[in-house]
Amino acid sequence: MFTTFFAFELKSWLRSPMPWIFLFIIGLLCFFGTISDQVGIGGSYGNVWKNAPFVAQNWYGVFSIICILLTTAFMNTAGIRDYENQTSQIIFSKPVDKAGYYFGHFGGALLIALIPMLGVTLGMWTGA
Repeated sequence: MFTTFFAFELKSWLRSPMPWIFLFIIGLLCFFGTISDQVGIGGSYGNVWKNAPFVAQNWYGVFSIICILLTTAFMNTAGIRDYENQTSQIIFSKPVDKAGYYFGHFGGALLIALIPMLGVTLGMWTGA
């Protein structure tokens, strides 16, 4: 049961534009933060290079706070999708494993919530 719900969640999110838009926005912010001295993310660094490990760690810290809000949107949608589409009564009419149902939905949403954080890596990598 876990793999069925997990795969469904991944397929439905990968077809949705929301994670890709967030990936693009965060990647664009990190790209411009890397190539420009006018854009500062997380404070001033002095003589430290924009792609230094300390700066990358600082940017991941800043964007992880933003991604907490994005993760809330992914988890909320995963939690109420069956009730919103009125398919919950069909799903619960069969013997469904409770743990597989919840962990499948939320595990898939958690994996999809990592996609916007890839924008930090891609933005710094393309800007360096």
